[in-house]
Amino acid sequence: MVGWGADIAGSDREELSRYLVEMFNNTRPRPSSAQAAPEGKAKNVFQTSCLGCHDVTPTARIKADRAGWMRVVERMVNWGAYIPPERKEDLIDYLVTNFTQ
Repeated sequence: MVGWGADIAGSDREELSRYLVEMFNNTRPRPSSAQAAPEGKAKNVFQTSCLGCHDVTPTARIKADRAGWMRVVERMVNWGAYIPPERKEDLIDYLVTNFTQ
């Protein structure tokens, strides 16, 4: 993974992500969650970019404001999560709407 030193050009990440999902998506069940992902504009981004590594529970525990969610999203990207750049703001809006008290 990129976060642990893999050298993958930014322009190749989306293509590689699609390939990996197509080839290996059904080989391992996703983490289960007693809590379903809330509905919203960026639910699909949340499901593919976030729930591929963890379930909803850790996200629901954070309760950050917008600035906090921006930091969380950047940290996840730095650890190797792929979030399409054009959908990053939508994802942050989704997190603020659904996981902020």
